[in-house]
Amino acid sequence: MNRRPIGGNVLVAGANGAIGSALVSLFLGRPGVTRLFCVTRSPDLPVVDPRVVPIRADLTDDTDLNNLPGRILEHVERLHAVVCATGVLHGPGFGPEKRLEHLDRESLLQLFSVNAMAPVMLLKHLLPLVRHDQPATFAVLSARVGSIGDNRLGGWYGYRMSKAALNMMVKTASIELARRAPNVTLALLHPGTVASPLSDPYARSGRDNVQAPSTAARNLLDVIESSAIRESGQFVDWQGAVIPW
Repeated sequence: MNRRPIGGNVLVAGANGAIGSALVSLFLGRPGVTRLFCVTRSPDLPVVDPRVVPIRADLTDDTDLNNLPGRILEHVERLHAVVCATGVLHGPGFGPEKRLEHLDRESLLQLFSVNAMAPVMLLKHLLPLVRHDQPATFAVLSARVGSIGDNRLGGWYGYRMSKAALNMMVKTASIELARRAPNVTLALLHPGTVASPLSDPYARSGRDNVQAPSTAARNLLDVIESSAIRESGQFVDWQGAVIPW
C-alpha cells in the first residue's frame, strides 16, 4: 500500500484528549514534522518540545475560532495536516439515550455543537492555511454509529445524529474543495472503541475490542498516510475499510 508520510506543519485539535495526546506523541517521533500546533481547551499541555506550539481555544467559541488562524500565522504560513480529535458522548446530566422519551433538547444541541459544528467550523477557518500548492490532509474523528446504513441496534440518538451530520458536512465540503482546493484531502475516521473518558462508561473490555489510545492513534495515522483515503470525503475505519453512509 502506497504511503504518504505526514510532515511539515501539523495541527491536532483536542490535543490533550486520549487519542489527541497519543497522536501528538506519534507526530513528535517524526523528524519530518517541523511544527506541531496543539489546540486544547485546557491551559496545560504536558509536552516539552521546541516544535510544539500550544494554543488554548474552544472550537465551539466563535471568537476563539476567528483568532486561531492569526495565532498560527505568527509561526507558519501553511498547514500540511490537521487532525480534529474532539468529540463528546456524555456529560453532566446526559448520556446516550436508549428511548425516545430520554431525548432532551439542550443535550442534543450540545452534541451537535461539539461533534458536528465544531470540526466543520474549524475547517472553515483553517481553509486558507491548508489550501496551497502542496498536498494537505484534514482528518476528523467520526464514529461508526453515525452510519445510517450500519445502524442495526438503534439507541444513542443524539450521538448517532450528530456524527451523521458531521459525515454529511465533511462529504459536502469534499465535493466543494475538489474544485476549489484539489490538493486538500478530507477524511472521516472511525477509531474503534478506545480506552478513554468518552467510551469508558460504555465499553465492555474483551467484547468491544477496546484499544489503548496509543494503538488507536497509530492505526489512525497508518490510515491517514495510506492510500485508503486518497479519495477525499471517504468514511473509513481504523483498518482502512470503507463504512457505509
